[in-house]
Amino acid sequence: TVLRSGRDVAALMLDKNDLKDIATTTTDPYDEPTTFQEAWNHPDPEERKWWRAAIKKEFHDMNVRKVWRKIKRDRMPPQRRCVKCKWVFKKKRNGVYRARLVACGYSQIAGIDYSENYAPVLHDVTYRILLITLIVWKLQAKIIDVETAFLYGDLEEEIYMDCPDGMNATE
Repeated sequence: TVLRSGRDVAALMLDKNDLKDIATTTTDPYDEPTTFQEAWNHPDPEERKWWRAAIKKEFHDMNVRKVWRKIKRDRMPPQRRCVKCKWVFKKKRNGVYRARLVACGYSQIAGIDYSENYAPVLHDVTYRILLITLIVWKLQAKIIDVETAFLYGDLEEEIYMDCPDGMNATE
């Protein structure tokens, strides 16, 4: 047996009945919603309040950045089709509730809906070199998180997306 992590060692110390008990007691069906309806109508009033606030914040951020404008489906060019979208919900370890509206890339057609895809991500080697440089030159650095960084990108193509669930409920 090859052990890959501390979790594997802990799993070896427990028998099957212990693992079954852990699995049944720690899973909460309402931990993170999988749909807009689950989040908006969450059974726990406190959780419902936080999920609704996260959804409203996402809509607000998109409206402030002018990410979209509403049009009627009949005004859409005939050769184009709507990209589907879905909500992704995440409760962070620090207690922050996040709701993200994402376009479903699988419903896009290359050459029509997009010509290239690119996500600028810092490679781990580059990050290490940056840290070493800071240490060697005794520099200070500030780490910032641009919360809605993905909304700042410019698209060359026009993308038509179905209206997301809850668009009218939150206005």
